[in-house]
Amino acid sequence: MVFLLRFSIILVGHQLTDSDNPKGGDHGVYYTTARNLALNGEAWFQAGGEFGYRAPLYFVFLAAIYAVVSAPPYLVAQIASAMLGALNCLLLYFLVRKVLDERSARLAFWIRGVFPSFVIADTFALSEPLFGTFLLSALVILFRRSDDFQSIRPVFLGIFIGASMLTREVAIVYPIFVAGLFLLMPGSGKQKTKHIIVFTAALILVLSPWMWRNIVVWGKPLPLSYTSGVNLHIGNNPQATGKWVDPPETGMPSDVKWGTPEYESWHRQQAIAFIIENPEQFFVLGIKRIAWFLWPRFLREDIDTVYGVRTRLSLAVSLLCGMTTACIFLLGLLGFVTSKRDWFWWTCMLLFTYSMIVTFVVAGAPRYRDSIDYLLLPYTAYVIIHWRELRMSVSFEEQRVRIVLALYACVFASWCWVAIQLGWS
Repeated sequence: MVFLLRFSIILVGHQLTDSDNPKGGDHGVYYTTARNLALNGEAWFQAGGEFGYRAPLYFVFLAAIYAVVSAPPYLVAQIASAMLGALNCLLLYFLVRKVLDERSARLAFWIRGVFPSFVIADTFALSEPLFGTFLLSALVILFRRSDDFQSIRPVFLGIFIGASMLTREVAIVYPIFVAGLFLLMPGSGKQKTKHIIVFTAALILVLSPWMWRNIVVWGKPLPLSYTSGVNLHIGNNPQATGKWVDPPETGMPSDVKWGTPEYESWHRQQAIAFIIENPEQFFVLGIKRIAWFLWPRFLREDIDTVYGVRTRLSLAVSLLCGMTTACIFLLGLLGFVTSKRDWFWWTCMLLFTYSMIVTFVVAGAPRYRDSIDYLLLPYTAYVIIHWRELRMSVSFEEQRVRIVLALYACVFASWCWVAIQLGWS
């Protein structure tokens, strides 16, 4: 049913034909590059293109589909994304059932399955659903309670964490988190060491084809992509506002070409120089970046790009998406603060903290909040299902209530600030 809902929206709203290229944003980038990979074998080893500048796996995913399916390509990409969205609903159900309970798992499935903010996003050809698939798969494996499964758990974790790193660059430190969790979990030192070695071997095995490709193209296996320095400069320059904008390139040497290691390095140097020279402005921009990151997911630009709907309808859908994400976010915060401190809770806290640090340093956009939204959804469902019990339990002790109120105050303040910025623009 959740796939059919997405499929129906795609068929009813589809405006692009076989020769169309989505105009604006990352839609056209992923579409055009993946089509080129499917049709041109030399493109896999081209230096300085989008493939290699960005993390590669979503391009590979689409190119593999285009290599075997001759239907209108952007429509095919949308359907593939819808299938990933439906799969993520199922993965979320299994995760919540393991870490919380059956009733919360069912509600989490349907929230992820039918709420407009998730449904609409699952009809775009963007990398977020694929990243969500790998992240949720890793969490399901990590928290599966089975002694018989212990021996092969590190293998699957290595595969899914490696795949997430190849899908979005933000996952680059996930292996450190997983290794740390292995060390902290119960078991002998010998067993923990064995798990970390097996996990690392599986991770390297997944990364090795891309690292070999980088050796062929650039003469070195790492980094996996070349966007980090550019993203850092996007958030740290004299014209930065906290949200995503094109980075300034004044003064860039003429021999520095886009998408190359030299391009990434130049932007990184400019960003670091700005931060060193303007520490107070860096801190203020960090607060602004967090505010943009926490803004509810109003997706008007994506809706216009893909569906070309009338302005009023686009605005109505965007408002609905934003309001539902705001409710999920606020309830999820409440559930998270008042829930028990178990292994899943601390893992969520670790990933929340990491996401906020990255946002504070780089740039803020609600589109990139998937890793937080997926982790808040279980607690959103839990607090809705168990609100009566939670209200009467020690979870609502005075200290935690104060934490919730403080977090809500910060969130509302950031929303008001972003709303004012949008009004001025």
